[in-house]
Amino acid sequence: MISDQTLMLLLLALALVLSVIFLLVRGRMRLSNRRRALGAELDEMDEAVFERYLAMLFTRMGYQVRRINYVDNVSTLVATGHGMSYVIQARRNRRKVGIKAIKEVIATRKYLKCERAIVVTNHFFSNKARQMAKANQVITLDRHDLIKELGRIKSSGAKINNPDNLN
Repeated sequence: MISDQTLMLLLLALALVLSVIFLLVRGRMRLSNRRRALGAELDEMDEAVFERYLAMLFTRMGYQVRRINYVDNVSTLVATGHGMSYVIQARRNRRKVGIKAIKEVIATRKYLKCERAIVVTNHFFSNKARQMAKANQVITLDRHDLIKELGRIKSSGAKINNPDNLN
């Protein structure tokens, strides 16, 4: 038979374990809700704000960023610094980004004589696009990457909706 003292200790231990589980689940839910909110914010950005967000992201990493052009929902930026130059193509899509985007950034990298190429989207990449990007050393940044970085920028207090002059 279990003594009253042992029973009380078991109940106390059970209550402690349940409290820890509750706190862990609640923390996960808050993180998930925050990511959802950041994803919605990413989707609400128009092309100009999306472009400024990317420019801010690379500027914060120590690069000088300039705008090259904007055609057919594709913004092209060049980031230079740390002895390297990157051509960055921003793709705001509602569908997965395909191999056409990878081919275009490869051609743009050669034309602008940049060492590296990056394609960024507010959505995702098709498997074929990821394979082609990997084979051609093109960096791909998708929705998950941007939400993570947007969270870092927001937690630092920076604002991305302020108008700025991007060359």
